[in-house]
Amino acid sequence: MVESVTKKPLKRSPAPPFTTSTLQQEAARKLGFTVVQTMMIAQKLYESGRITYMRTDSVNLSTLCSNASKDEIIREYGKEYSQTRAYHTSSKGAQEAHEAIRPTYMNEPTIEGTAQEKRLYELIWKRTIASQMADAQLARYTEASLVKKLEDLGIGRPSTYAPTISTIQQRQYVVKGDKTGEERTFTIDSLKGIKITQKLKKEMAGSEKGKLLPTDIGIVVNDFLMENFPNIMNYNFTADVEKKFDDIAEGKTEWTNWMKDFDKGFEPEVKEVLEARNQHKAGERNLGNDPKTGKPVFVKIGRFGPVVQIGSAEDKDKPQFAQLPSDKSIETITLEEALELFKLPRELGDYEGITVTVGSGRYGPYILHNRKYVSIPKEDDPLTITLDRAIELIKEKREAEEKRHLKVFDEDDKMEILNGKYGPYIAYDGKNYRIPKAKHESAEELTYEECMEIIKAAPEPKARGRKKS
Repeated sequence: MVESVTKKPLKRSPAPPFTTSTLQQEAARKLGFTVVQTMMIAQKLYESGRITYMRTDSVNLSTLCSNASKDEIIREYGKEYSQTRAYHTSSKGAQEAHEAIRPTYMNEPTIEGTAQEKRLYELIWKRTIASQMADAQLARYTEASLVKKLEDLGIGRPSTYAPTISTIQQRQYVVKGDKTGEERTFTIDSLKGIKITQKLKKEMAGSEKGKLLPTDIGIVVNDFLMENFPNIMNYNFTADVEKKFDDIAEGKTEWTNWMKDFDKGFEPEVKEVLEARNQHKAGERNLGNDPKTGKPVFVKIGRFGPVVQIGSAEDKDKPQFAQLPSDKSIETITLEEALELFKLPRELGDYEGITVTVGSGRYGPYILHNRKYVSIPKEDDPLTITLDRAIELIKEKREAEEKRHLKVFDEDDKMEILNGKYGPYIAYDGKNYRIPKAKHESAEELTYEECMEIIKAAPEPKARGRKKS
């Protein structure tokens, strides 16, 4: 009986090279081969000198194979991906003198042959090369597993976990993944007596649902801090500071002296970083030149998120900007993809006799119709959005506006009853006034006189409009 299952973000080591048993299982799972089929194809590969003997229960690899694998990994992927490993069979009576099933020549990732022979050989080559590679780093947390990691590292206190996790999402350093993954089919072969039965089963692979995924802003900020303040970004720094706070609280350390000692080294470090930052923007990449104007094309983090920029501040002409869509990254976007973003504004057609235009502004892509703006949701691409979809968004905005305006008054055009986030309220002469909860349901029935009574009885309200930061 399984009493509990715990999932933790850890390193994952590769599986050992194939034995006869594991080859049969993996070929059935990934290639849909039967056990008999797998052994027949493996026999042909062995006879043609492509793989070592296919009947073995050993996971051992020869030094020759290990060295050849290392050379191939360094050549194809880089030195940091190589990690030579020696596997040993734990099963009783295993023949350690034999080798695992592996390609004869590790510098041949593919071979000539039938489609089935190619697929099985590729499976064997990948398993062997993977066994000599570095551990996989598993860099994806959920909110729960991140709290556990913070606790394990001694960072923060229980009361700080919730605001920490909400802050990194509010600042859009991370977003919650909504990728459900892809469904794939695999085969299970069961042997009972002398009868083999086969079942097809399905599973979801590559799911990122609920995982905290780093954004471009998060990656750039993290790289910037790691490069310039490695001592502060060190996990031990935060834990040590927590200990100092405890010492201060217990009277063992005088806090002003400790702060002065810390600031002595920290202040000049900050000044130096700020000067270097003015010369080069964090995360900025030069993608090349615009073929039309010859001006440089940059991608960087702007005030309102990742942007593409044509031209520089030193130019006589003002630089052009385009917001980066959510499905594009500043680390991977190409020059061609970046230039596509400057095809806005574009006209979609007419609605109610007035042109519908798609544009991109400082807050993102929008639809413009009859001098009114409608934001385009993240799931819609401004470069491919249709007129029908634009009209749908225009209608949705109108309906929302109608629901927001509950009542106007003939007695005074400065007064209006509006529906807000926290319920209905009175807007009068540029200021907002709360309507008592008892009258929320009948807000539309309030008379001008009743509204004036609420206004007179209310404390001094805040002025309407967006607060400056």
